Amino acid sequence: MLSPKSNNSENIVDIVDTTDSEHSDDKKKESIQSNELGNNVSIPICRKCGLVVGEDCKCWERQLETCQGWSQINQQKLTWLQLRLKYNYEISKFFFYTLKTKENRWSWLMIVLSSLTSTLSLLNNVENEPFIHFYLTVKIILVMFALCITLIAAWIKKQQYVERINDIDRYVQRIKLLIEKVDMECVLLPWDRTPYDEFKKRYYSQICECLTCPSINPSEFKKVVYQISKYHPEIITSGHCDEQKLWPWYGYDFANINLERTVIRPLTTFGKLIIDSYESQLWYNRLFNFFLCNKHDMSELKACEIAENLEEMDFYPEPQSMHHRRTDPVVRVA
Repeated sequence: MLSPKSNNSENIVDIVDTTDSEHSDDKKKESIQSNELGNNVSIPICRKCGLVVGEDCKCWERQLETCQGWSQINQQKLTWLQLRLKYNYEISKFFFYTLKTKENRWSWLMIVLSSLTSTLSLLNNVENEPFIHFYLTVKIILVMFALCITLIAAWIKKQQYVERINDIDRYVQRIKLLIEKVDMECVLLPWDRTPYDEFKKRYYSQICECLTCPSINPSEFKKVVYQISKYHPEIITSGHCDEQKLWPWYGYDFANINLERTVIRPLTTFGKLIIDSYESQLWYNRLFNFFLCNKHDMSELKACEIAENLEEMDFYPEPQSMHHRRTDPVVRVA
């Protein structure tokens, strides 16, 4: 027998009927005996639609939506916050490893130059010069290497690689832990979850903090989004299910499919706009536009076109779409 832990247990019991094989024939369609198990365990059947509860029964799901405060509206709001959290997580994680790669490259170059400087300094102990101005040449090379090492160290310090890497690393770990906790709550059945009011007090303040990601230079941010859009499609869609599709490359909207209000994740033009906008600012494209254009720069025209397309896009669903059904049909393109 199902024993949901909620105030709506009486309504749920009215829908679900778990009769045994000893009942009459007209009740047999409401109970399916489990042949796989050795004991007399019955599978609950919905009285309204006659389908198995928990698998095909939509009546059962709609009845449980208000269990412990987890209404459909609250679930949709939480899903929207999850999409934004996952977007911030992927961007911050990718930028973290990008900074880590740059810092490792400069650090390794310093190590190489320091090793060469130590090795060349031994040549000052040579008694006889192999050629004229040998000692002077060695000193000049050592001075150049020392200057390069000093400049690289100053550049690393000025770019604040270490501080930024530490800040983003802590942020990535914190937001990843929060995403896993929220996802775990959403996986559970409504009566097994934490009550919505308690969940809201516990996690919403953390969600607000994690929605504010560490500061990123606009050019660096655009480059990160461009690289993800063009070279890392596995980050955008890591699976075939809608839950694994990353916003805003995939939208978040609702539509009526088979008389049911269903969440749809259509592919947006966000990725294409980012790629076109970034590539139009590259030096070779600017050089190409400089020689081929007369008065109007093609990059400016491209930017205007991208701005117009961005105005037409709807990254954020309207509040009314979360409360009302859509009546327009959905056309799916194969």
